[in-house]
Amino acid sequence: MMKKYILIILVLLFSNNFYSQISIAAKENEESDSIGEFHDGLAKIKKNGKWGFVNDKKEIIIQIDYDFADDFSEGLAPVKRNGRFGYIDKTGKPIIPINLNYLSVGTFIDGLAFFLDSNLKFGFIDKIGNVVIEPNFKSIHRGFRNGYCIVSNNDLWGAIDKKGNLIVPIKYIFMENFSEGLAVVVNENGKYGYVDTTDKIVIPFKYKRAENFINGKAKVLENNKEYFINKKGKKIIK
Repeated sequence: MMKKYILIILVLLFSNNFYSQISIAAKENEESDSIGEFHDGLAKIKKNGKWGFVNDKKEIIIQIDYDFADDFSEGLAPVKRNGRFGYIDKTGKPIIPINLNYLSVGTFIDGLAFFLDSNLKFGFIDKIGNVVIEPNFKSIHRGFRNGYCIVSNNDLWGAIDKKGNLIVPIKYIFMENFSEGLAVVVNENGKYGYVDTTDKIVIPFKYKRAENFINGKAKVLENNKEYFINKKGKKIIK
């Protein structure tokens, strides 16, 4: 059991893309008087404990009077006031009223945004605030990418589609987002391999480390040697 938890920690150290209750709490406690990165032409700003948005000329576009705000994505930004969350557009108009009673919410990706409920479980809402995927997961891997989201329960990982269907059973020590139809997964022995969206093992578990496919190739580590493979698992000779 101890070996299993060590493997989980080591894998997560290589990935900064997962959301847990701990990472959510840290996000709302960013340093004071800061300006974030620009998204959709606006950047969040924190001043005297309140949040708003500015343009690239540092002109205030949305007043600095929210208890928390996150980046714009797909035209909407999550905001918090008096302990409740909602979403505003780039004019500051509430699109989803600020009355969502969640511990936290995320930005929209692929038309869905996560929420964390009072039971410390993650689910997803659509752009009118309806719950489309019930809160059944302890952790998620950032959010939806290419129609799929990596989710976790009991320290194991799997994948769901945008209807909440479990397409890859929650059984892996860790799992990366799908890239070019394949996802990096780690088995109980700490070996890396690749599965497709039906959980078919496409490339066997034999690597000490493996990365996502980009332009048809992925970097892997085997027997202390790094090299690239194609999507059939064949070594690419330069």
